[in-house]
Amino acid sequence: MKSVSMKITICGSMSTAKKMYEVYKALAKRGYQVFLPEFVIEYIRGNLDWELGTLSPEEGAEKKI
Repeated sequence: MKSVSMKITICGSMSTAKKMYEVYKALAKRGYQVFLPEFVIEYIRGNLDWELGTLSPEEGAEKKI
């Protein structure tokens, strides 16, 4: 019988970046193939210097509504 591996993609608001990363690590530890945007990982590691809420105007929530 062929083993089925679950693939999971996590996405969300940057205001939840730390929680997304926690879930990413927990799922990966259980053997799931987990995808998380690289900029979330870089943000958590402190390699991005923007503050939450200072994304470019094209990325603002007002543009998505």
